[in-house]
Amino acid sequence: MHINKLRTTQKNKALISLLKVKLKMNDSSKNGAATTGLVLGIISLLAWILPIAGAPISIIGLVQSVRGQKSQNTGQATAGLVMNIIGLVATIINASIGAYKGATGQLFQY
Repeated sequence: MHINKLRTTQKNKALISLLKVKLKMNDSSKNGAATTGLVLGIISLLAWILPIAGAPISIIGLVQSVRGQKSQNTGQATAGLVMNIIGLVATIINASIGAYKGATGQLFQY
């Protein structure tokens, strides 16, 4: 009976150390999400010019910035969130203006 308790205790210690490693890995991936959101936010401020590129970059950046809010780098995540929102709004406005001009025949007037 004493041997079973010893094995159970060793299993518990192994499980606890495994969970600690998992938690550290999750935290570092969230830090990466904050950085990714920031980088995509910077890119989205330029990519709005081509709505077909700006929309996916801004949306992915938004998702990564929201995931990064749970990390230690909340400042980076917040900056990325703001820049991605600005990029997405600019993309939507640019796409709307282009669609309007294309529908009314004003797109390629010289």
